[in-house]
Amino acid sequence: MNAQKKIEGYTTIDHRIRCALKLTVEEYVMADVIYQHNKRFKQGFVSYAKYHSITGFLPEEIMIIGKSLVNKGIVVNDTKLQRHTTAPLWNINFDEDVQFAKLWSINNRGNKQAAKENFLKMRKMIGFNALVIKLQEYMESVSDPNFVMKLQKWLDPKYRHWEDELYHVGTTLESSLNDNSMPSKLF
Repeated sequence: MNAQKKIEGYTTIDHRIRCALKLTVEEYVMADVIYQHNKRFKQGFVSYAKYHSITGFLPEEIMIIGKSLVNKGIVVNDTKLQRHTTAPLWNINFDEDVQFAKLWSINNRGNKQAAKENFLKMRKMIGFNALVIKLQEYMESVSDPNFVMKLQKWLDPKYRHWEDELYHVGTTLESSLNDNSMPSKLF
């Protein structure tokens, strides 16, 4: 009887990211090991023994998974440092500074540090790409720039403003009552 293999990595799998990148669980775990190792150590590579001790993957599996990650553009060979690194396609999903800079470029009102702290608290609640879309929709829905909510409040996980129903410019409750078109969400 075969024992169930235990697959581990450094962090919890974010299945939204895994599915968006079309990765298997094994591919996600291996990309995460490479990303986390390179983040912690400026030099050196992950050996087969290290991969095995962290993930439980055998050398043959490591080679197959690694080739698949290279083919998908998730992992690249850094010839300068002589090691594999994760590509921007992976990194954008995990680099808090890059992600927050994108949000701040959309709405730079309020206290930047407080906004970043709220972002770090809420980032597991919604995928980053969906968050960017929601923030852009919010910014487009505000007709008077003087009434744009500060980013730290919009990102506050207590209020979950990214879930707010938006009325776009020119839409009023009264005009909605006279509109006979089919709503996209009835309930």
